[in-house]
Amino acid sequence: MDKVRQTIKQHLILPIHLNLTERRQEHVAQAKIANSIGLNVASIAYECILEGRSSQAFERQLYYDSLKGVKIGELNHSDAFFFKFRTSLASVARQAVCDYVSKGQPSIGNRRPPFAVNADKLTALRRTNQVVGMLAIDYRTGCIVPIFCGSRQIALGEGDGDGVCTNMHDVLTVECGAVSYTHLTLP
Repeated sequence: MDKVRQTIKQHLILPIHLNLTERRQEHVAQAKIANSIGLNVASIAYECILEGRSSQAFERQLYYDSLKGVKIGELNHSDAFFFKFRTSLASVARQAVCDYVSKGQPSIGNRRPPFAVNADKLTALRRTNQVVGMLAIDYRTGCIVPIFCGSRQIALGEGDGDGVCTNMHDVLTVECGAVSYTHLTLP
């Protein structure tokens, strides 16, 4: 057993082992720097998305932050990163809403939470759309939270009651993963 220990000690002091250890430490340090740079860029993108600003505003903000000394690196500064990041945020938010609506809440006896579906007309660029949303209760804070679920273009003749209900149902099933309350008599 002593011979094994001595062999390991001799190996650990060999120049090749020391060189590989130094390389590994350099690699770990570079990975930490790259991670912090990625978080800086992502936080700038998140701020722009949260405030409803454009991808051009994201690029300008990156430039301003680099002038202030924030390390932002040299990669992924185009609007392609911004749109990919926005899409991933939307999918995470959509999944969170679907999970909230489909899972039982312990605070109300493990029943699915109540929510109200609302819709409103939106005309943009001479196209009539129906915006569908939900009002849900955040049981942690007790606040009513509005949630945007989707928007669909309304075709001619779909503006009656049945068309509006069908559109609301379609938006909820497509965007929120087939949300259905079987104990209610909804279409």
